[in-house]
Amino acid sequence: MRWHNPQIIRDLIIELTSTPSISGTIQERDMADKIYRLLHAYDYFQLHPEQLRKHPIPHDKLSRDVITALLRGNNASNKTIVMLSHYDVVGIEDFGRFKSNAFHPEALTSQLRTESSDVLDKDAFTDLMSGKWLFGRGVMDMKAGLAIQIAMMEHFSTLEDFSGNLLLLATPDEETNSEGMLEAVSILNHLKEQYQLDYELCICSEANWSSFPGDDAKYIYTGSVGKLLPMVFSVGTSTHVGEPLRGVNAAWMSAEIVNRIELSTDFVDELDGEYSPYPTCLDARIIKDRYNVQTPNLAYAMFNVLTLKQSPKDVLYKLRDVTNQVADKIYRRIVERNRTNGDHSSQGDKLSHVRPKIYSYSELYQKGVECFGNEFVQNIDEEMNSFLETQTDPRIATVQLVQRVSSFFVEEAPFFVLLFAPPYYPHVYLDDLHDQRIQAVVEKVHQDALQEDDNVRIKRFFPGLSDVSYCRIRDADRIMETLKPNMPLLDFMYNVPIEEISKLNLPTINIGPYGKDAHQWTERLELTYSTEVAPQLVMNTIHYVFAK
Repeated sequence: MRWHNPQIIRDLIIELTSTPSISGTIQERDMADKIYRLLHAYDYFQLHPEQLRKHPIPHDKLSRDVITALLRGNNASNKTIVMLSHYDVVGIEDFGRFKSNAFHPEALTSQLRTESSDVLDKDAFTDLMSGKWLFGRGVMDMKAGLAIQIAMMEHFSTLEDFSGNLLLLATPDEETNSEGMLEAVSILNHLKEQYQLDYELCICSEANWSSFPGDDAKYIYTGSVGKLLPMVFSVGTSTHVGEPLRGVNAAWMSAEIVNRIELSTDFVDELDGEYSPYPTCLDARIIKDRYNVQTPNLAYAMFNVLTLKQSPKDVLYKLRDVTNQVADKIYRRIVERNRTNGDHSSQGDKLSHVRPKIYSYSELYQKGVECFGNEFVQNIDEEMNSFLETQTDPRIATVQLVQRVSSFFVEEAPFFVLLFAPPYYPHVYLDDLHDQRIQAVVEKVHQDALQEDDNVRIKRFFPGLSDVSYCRIRDADRIMETLKPNMPLLDFMYNVPIEEISKLNLPTINIGPYGKDAHQWTERLELTYSTEVAPQLVMNTIHYVFAK
């Protein structure tokens, strides 16, 4: 294998893609085994088997592993570049009749050529017929980036001497909770101490994402967006459907919240002319055991909010502001409908009780402690401990927990509870003061890229979320003072190793292949840039960082 051979890179992408390593399945273990076997075949790791390891994730119900492979140069340099990738992919339920070939890119691409004229949009069809694209689950996100990094390891393992060390890090579960990377942070710190490594840079090779519909630029990213998952839990007052004005429907309360936050500019973050994607709802449901003609009194909605600089405190403040507006709207409509029904006295204080109150989780919990004391605390602790026994999904567990807390305050309804569910991703970017050398490397690599493709840009934030978020953190104390009391499962069944991340403090960039439609059944990889240009840029970056 040679890193600069496009066909060999392509073959490796196809081989990696053929293992259907869907997040949350035992097939992630198969993928880890395959990566380990590929690397173990190299002469270097035959001679240094202790530097190629599978690290089990403690208490993981799927027994998944983090893979590390340390390749040391022969000149006693401690300079080290971490090459980070994830080996899991999202599911294939959306592939329909093409599902059987979802993990066989060549077969899928061939099948689409014969059946696609009426199923692909214009852009995907044009790419398909050009012969320059490969379709399939994982080809873009991110088996191609993993293939490039494995090829780098192969190349440097054959050199008799090179300046520096490479540490390949491959993680599972990036597409769900990043449990692999959350464990890998302490692994990186341990390896750093064990081998006396100086971490200079983390190179991630996630594929490029378009910044807007129709964007065909390629990007070198110098950071990644952060993520919060705010939840609004709605507690209404039930009534018979024949008397809807005698209650406040929690489904309506939640629907108004979704309508107000979905694609709202209020939660869009901005830094130096770059903007985060719009917020979007990831889950919205009423909580009701069975159908009947009683209006629902419990509902919730969770939202994906991506950050560039805003803190959990900032997001919680905006969430409270939006919820206040919704509460006013609900109150005004109920007053208006009562008037329409002929009750012209239905205004002011008479209906003030129907305007939903608003609590943060920490406020409502503290109210429970003050009102009910140990009975309340023990009740909530029992609920939380039950999650460990049942291994409940942390999002579902968060819903069940706030439901239990809210059950102590039925007389307060209607009301909203504002809180955060896991996961949490810090936003990361190069520091203008401390990362100047890395920024200079990025500029040199960008100039190299323009010689191959004049449509390559430098962009600060990778918009698609990445494990690099756990390589460093800013203002950890300020973040935790809001997150800790309002993400009730934090440090219980969901952990973010803040101290280990602060200790690691590793600058990151992203140089990867070029693709389109991540997480869609039309996911595809452009082959020229991805197998020729991107590997060269990664190679150049390594040389520039290790240059004396």
